[in-house]
Amino acid sequence: MKKNIIIMLLLLTGVVYAVKLGSLPDVQKPLRFTIDGDLLYIPDQNSLFVYSLKDFKLKQKIGGKGDGPAEFERTPNAKILQDEIVLFSFMKFARFKKDCVLMMEKRVFPSMLTNIYPLGNHYVIHTSHFDIEGQIVIEINIVDQDLKTIKSLYSHTKKKEYSGGKSVVRFMETAVSFQCNTNNIFLINGSKGLFIEVFDFNGQSVRVIEKDFPKIKIPESVKKKRLEDFLKPFSSDHKKRIEKTFTFDFPEYFSAMQDFLLVGDKLYIKTYRIEEDREEYIILDTKGNLLKNVFLPEAQPGSWTFFGNKFYFLKDNDEKEEWELHCLDLQ
Repeated sequence: MKKNIIIMLLLLTGVVYAVKLGSLPDVQKPLRFTIDGDLLYIPDQNSLFVYSLKDFKLKQKIGGKGDGPAEFERTPNAKILQDEIVLFSFMKFARFKKDCVLMMEKRVFPSMLTNIYPLGNHYVIHTSHFDIEGQIVIEINIVDQDLKTIKSLYSHTKKKEYSGGKSVVRFMETAVSFQCNTNNIFLINGSKGLFIEVFDFNGQSVRVIEKDFPKIKIPESVKKKRLEDFLKPFSSDHKKRIEKTFTFDFPEYFSAMQDFLLVGDKLYIKTYRIEEDREEYIILDTKGNLLKNVFLPEAQPGSWTFFGNKFYFLKDNDEKEEWELHCLDLQ
């Protein structure tokens, strides 16, 4: 009876709490995870771990530390597609069948790989490299099997900047990235606000999704924390040398989008708005129509996803020193 009364109060007040689904004691430093049916895919420790959501037992592990076939020097990011799995990290990507058998792998040296998505015999690929002047060039292109550009979707050169004789290091710059579904490429350009350009697989622009958003100033406490985290790994002497060589710069406002995810026919945009320790997510359809605006439990960058109208996130249990998977039903 008491449990029923609590549930009724939660329904009346509109407050919904997430529930813990299970623990993942083997996980150490997970990257963006994916849920597909009753399987949980977590990149971690130079590999991809595949767990059953029914009992949280490890079903499969792909990869490992090294430079050989299906091995990675860093933990790879993962794309879980309908018929295959793509793992990519730094200067290499590999394609696997859904049963985890390696189909092919390729290096992208001298570029650094940020994202990749196969389009039949072509790819959408997000890379960065240094030009002859030592400046970073960031590109998102449609490429062929040999990674030669067929169509450029985005290109930007980060010019070297100096102030007071020091090199300028910019923190919290607005991100550019892309996501794909079975029909389109969604290019997210945070420098233009809440702005998403949609392309077909030939690289032709189909439409633009643009929404107004309230600008939020970045508190000085946040800037200080970001800088402290950046300098934390260095010794005192090394920090002094860094501070003599570089000057650090932050934008005045947060970007419109903190994180972005495309799952099926829905776009999930995480903003920087927070209310009562809950973070805002804007949910759109792929045409750009607003479906829902919700505030959900705080989740670390890359440690959340959606599947089947449910919000999943990883939570680090400090007392037990293990990661947990939590879920909140949005229905």
